[in-house]
Amino acid sequence: MAPYRYLPLDASKNEIRMVHLQPGSYNEPIRVNIEHIPFQLFRDGSSPTDIEKGSRLELENLLESWSVFQTLEGRPIYFCSPTDGTPYTSWRSPNATSNKRKDDSFRDTAIVKKIPRFEAVSYTWGPSAPQFLIEVVDASIHLGTLSIGSNLHEILSHLRRPSTPRTLWIDAISLNQEDTFEKSAQLRRIGDVFISEDAKTALEALAHVGKQIEYSSDDYFLPSPDCTEPTWWTPETAIPLSQTTWTAIAQLIRCPYFERLWVIQEIQLAGAFIRCRHEMTSLPQLSSLSTPREQRFADYLSRSLQASDMRLLFEHASDCQCRDPRDKVFAILGLLPRSMNQGVQPQYILPVEDIYIQAFLAAIDVTRRLDLLNTSNWEGSMQNHPSWAPAFTQSIYERYTAPANTLAASFSAAKIRFESPDQLHVLGAHHGNIKAVTGIITTYKSSDYAAILELYSKHLPKISTADFLDAYVWCLCQGTLSDRWHDYSLTPSLKGAKDIIKQSWSGANEIAEIYRYWFAVVTRKQQPHRFFMTDQGCLGCGPPDIAPGDQVCVFLGYGCPIVLRSSYTAGDLTLKRFMRPVYIHGLMEGQALLGPLPDSWDLIIDHRIKKSRFSYYHRQSGGVALKDPRLEDLPSGWQEVDKEDEARLRFHVQHHRNKVTGEFINSDPRLLPEALEARGVQLNTFVLI
Repeated sequence: MAPYRYLPLDASKNEIRMVHLQPGSYNEPIRVNIEHIPFQLFRDGSSPTDIEKGSRLELENLLESWSVFQTLEGRPIYFCSPTDGTPYTSWRSPNATSNKRKDDSFRDTAIVKKIPRFEAVSYTWGPSAPQFLIEVVDASIHLGTLSIGSNLHEILSHLRRPSTPRTLWIDAISLNQEDTFEKSAQLRRIGDVFISEDAKTALEALAHVGKQIEYSSDDYFLPSPDCTEPTWWTPETAIPLSQTTWTAIAQLIRCPYFERLWVIQEIQLAGAFIRCRHEMTSLPQLSSLSTPREQRFADYLSRSLQASDMRLLFEHASDCQCRDPRDKVFAILGLLPRSMNQGVQPQYILPVEDIYIQAFLAAIDVTRRLDLLNTSNWEGSMQNHPSWAPAFTQSIYERYTAPANTLAASFSAAKIRFESPDQLHVLGAHHGNIKAVTGIITTYKSSDYAAILELYSKHLPKISTADFLDAYVWCLCQGTLSDRWHDYSLTPSLKGAKDIIKQSWSGANEIAEIYRYWFAVVTRKQQPHRFFMTDQGCLGCGPPDIAPGDQVCVFLGYGCPIVLRSSYTAGDLTLKRFMRPVYIHGLMEGQALLGPLPDSWDLIIDHRIKKSRFSYYHRQSGGVALKDPRLEDLPSGWQEVDKEDEARLRFHVQHHRNKVTGEFINSDPRLLPEALEARGVQLNTFVLI
């Protein structure tokens, strides 16, 4: 039989192809009808974030004990935390005069559907062979055949109804796979397809757990208003599932379907449900499974990646599977901020390296931060690719990662210039050079600690053992302590962490259960690595291939110090190879730009609010301030403003407005290059290749 010949889509009508799966029994040949339809989502001008913000502002103005969150399905959930009672939740607003709109789905109020009902099918393509032929028909007229993979053939056999057609959107059929230009043009629309689909398939095996806990779009666990187990939402409560059940859940999440990158976008944008034979559950219910002893198996899938910062999105992408490496970027366009989305052109004819650099520069333009340096090509995994540019083909778990909870450049904005084909000019401050390094360390045992102490004492003999132990634990934990994450119950204080480390040296296994997950994560992250000291007397830790003589600097707009290595000189420029972000005790709170904090002040992360933010804790008074005590008042030409974080940075940022020009910035004007130089900070331009 002759192959089916696709008719071109009419771009002026915003057409897509719908697949009408014809009725039949499981074993009958598969027949489909392909229809072109106009497809457009008309938005009412408000976003889910706008609606959520309005609801929260109204509630916070009226009732201090109440907060409103948004579940992953987009439903408002109201949380009450009374000072003298047990926290509880409700689906109904406590405000008797609230508008009905608050109890509607945020997604439905923001998007007006102007399209027929259909189901978007998310699946893995599977191996290229064997192939199955399906018949394309119009009424009873044969139009040709299409070749599909075994996975899709199996899915269509199960989805087919016995007596009525089923309308589907399936990428392998709805897109002409032989037409590269059509695929590039249609790629941007895949996100809208999955936002609008009405699929409701499910997996009941986890339904009971999911009904006890709600997980909000900004990473909060809450008790469900309909729960029968009111304590399961707390991190201290171990959900009483058997080991057999946990193993079954782990095996489900580890199946190849969840490793496919396009699936991440599809289930995030859809009202996604999973079907496994005859058992069903919704994706948000998977996110409700959490104990301090078990990893959250469904973290990639069920957390609200649409609200996540770009670093997290691209780290997820690097760890997922896709056939075309360009899809490490293209497959998450629907999850990125719209301003970022417009800066990336989904063209499969462009080289992979160009796509990755394009995404990197677009991210900086939107966020004014250098967070994607965490995905850089420093190991050379992509040949002929700059060391600073992203290498999304390498899993984030195969590289040394820098912490995201640090503020080495304070609230400054990145200042960069790209010179084709491979130079990135970055403004920052030079700290010094690496003076000495330990051997490669793969444990946290006492013998390794002794070797690090010996190295440090050799170069700084006057340092006390107590002060060194403090610096060592801060580096080992990379700031993950309750001294930084203020009063976070699952993370020990510096004192508690030192006690845990000392116990581990003695062979004692007396770590409190609530801290065992923290300890496992901290020790796993540190393998392998080197400790080092700089010529300024700071202790740090970083990847195995750092070496004495490497340069340490702090880039504006980046949270960690950077290690560079001179490559060669071209004219007046010394070109640097980007080595890696590192953790250096004494540089993580903005000291390179502003000097040390006053003795009575600590930098903390306040995680008890809707979006975590950096604040400053005064130890004597117990007060918390948003203003850095090292900074003077704002210049007269600037004012603080409340503005939506369109760049979706990981932590809350204070926006500022220039009173003369009307310009808005998501950084601090006191940290602009000219302001820093006026403070006496020497800034340098580093040229990376």
